[in-house]
Amino acid sequence: TVTAGATAPQICGLQVVTISGASGSVANTGTDDSLNGDPAPSLGSAPAADSTVLATYYSKGNAVVSPPSGYTELNEFSGSENHRMETAYDAASAAQSASWTTTNGATVGALLEITPPRGKRSFALVIG
Repeated sequence: TVTAGATAPQICGLQVVTISGASGSVANTGTDDSLNGDPAPSLGSAPAADSTVLATYYSKGNAVVSPPSGYTELNEFSGSENHRMETAYDAASAAQSASWTTTNGATVGALLEITPPRGKRSFALVIG
């Protein structure tokens, strides 16, 4: 069970992503914030060719967001208070960096490398 809460719940977003068979390890991450809506996070090192890289985006602003080049959008939603959140992934040799270009205001983008499957486990990631 995952529960989200905030002092201003109208601007609280939560996404839960499950990757069947993933190792459950996130050792390579990168974040970037931007005042003009165009975050460009970069992982600390190049991801393995067989890893999945998750990309998350959160903004002040309600313009529709397209995922970074090479990424597939999992979900995008808009809060009631002029905020937008997106989650996307690249499971085919993702690059070390990714970027969004939007007309939104202040934004945060993050990348997380999920290592390849090792057995029959699942990996769940809460993004909020």
